[in-house]
Amino acid sequence: HPDFFEMVSSLLVEHGISAHQLHIEVTESSLIQRHDNVKKQLALLKDLGICIALDDFGTGYASLSYLQEYPFDFIKVDKSFISNIESDRTQYAIVKAILDLAAALDMQVVAEGIETEAQRDRLLAMGCQYGQGYWFGKPVPAEVATDMLIKQSTTK
Repeated sequence: HPDFFEMVSSLLVEHGISAHQLHIEVTESSLIQRHDNVKKQLALLKDLGICIALDDFGTGYASLSYLQEYPFDFIKVDKSFISNIESDRTQYAIVKAILDLAAALDMQVVAEGIETEAQRDRLLAMGCQYGQGYWFGKPVPAEVATDMLIKQSTTK
């Protein structure tokens, strides 16, 4: 949307949210047409302090070119590379290469689809610091998530 940056910035102000608290995920499919407006808006969002993540990395057409064209802070490794990482040499090698690439580009990596302790442990041993998946928790409605966050903030 041409006014996406303006909408996000006004919502941050309206709700008193710091820009660094917001992460926006972009799928490779949304970048395929390489519109200059998308690149400009992502750069403005990053300049504001918002973190930008490339979602489902490795499953699209031109992943590597996106890493040099857009201002990503995070690469989210698709769950298809995580499912058998504790036993599959190919998955291990791919994820290790992504971790090395991200480190060289000063980006962080989030492993998606972690469902077992063994997957989590293998990823931690590889140096992957961030993950998501059923091992950590199943999706919940917004109201439940809000209650969880309120309880968490009051116990600190």
